[in-house]
Amino acid sequence: MSLLFLIIGIGCEEEKTEKQIRLKGFSYSECKGEVSSTLKISASSSIDLQEYIEYKGMGDHYLHIKHVNVPFNCCPDTIKASASLIRNEIAVKEEEMGPKCNCICRYDLEYKIGPLLSKEYLFVLKENAEESVRFNFIFSSVLDNKYIIERK
Repeated sequence: MSLLFLIIGIGCEEEKTEKQIRLKGFSYSECKGEVSSTLKISASSSIDLQEYIEYKGMGDHYLHIKHVNVPFNCCPDTIKASASLIRNEIAVKEEEMGPKCNCICRYDLEYKIGPLLSKEYLFVLKENAEESVRFNFIFSSVLDNKYIIERK
């Protein structure tokens, strides 16, 4: 009997952990206008060009991400994203594919990541293989927040 409870208990624990994480519904905007290759933002344009991530918990256990004003080159064949989960760390990789041009554009990227549990996660963003963002959040269906990205 004890063995039966042990097996049932282990089965319940496995159901409470994420098995796979998916990134779905990926889309990106057209170039929102070419900017200088140095990515310096003047005071007058800082609000329009500020890069940030809006993240919102959804009832389907997915996290909706809107990454606004992402600087990529102005002529990629495509832009893509992928995600992985190791323990509590969600690693998202956003990258441009195709030719490299000598100009920079701002793009908006949107996607959903999940399914997630109601617990704390570390979100790590890599753009073209370089880590650019790292922040913690506690997932819930009422989560609605914004992370401002400061580029050096």
